[in-house]
Amino acid sequence: MNIVGWNEYRHEKSNEAVAAIYPEGIHSVIAQGLQQEGVNVKTATLDEVEHGLTDKVLSETDVLVWWGHKAHDHHPQIKKVIANAARWAAPMDGPQLQFGKSEPLEKL
Repeated sequence: MNIVGWNEYRHEKSNEAVAAIYPEGIHSVIAQGLQQEGVNVKTATLDEVEHGLTDKVLSETDVLVWWGHKAHDHHPQIKKVIANAARWAAPMDGPQLQFGKSEPLEKL
């Protein structure tokens, strides 16, 4: 399985306390944890070329995980990629599709 952890990478650059905890970004920490479980993981961030999601990266991706807090509604690429990826995904409804809203895990 090939997973891409896609992160906005904003708090780590703008908040010293967060940068001290996640100097390489929280996406790197999540990727390291998954890699320890034997999963093939790459990371991508909004500041990379094509926001880190080139056609090649996406064509080699089985699971795309978005991790964000500040840029949900501030970046058109997020909704575009999610909408495009959803064509091949199992349908989801309810709170999973509500951008910027968090729900208890048991409701998801």
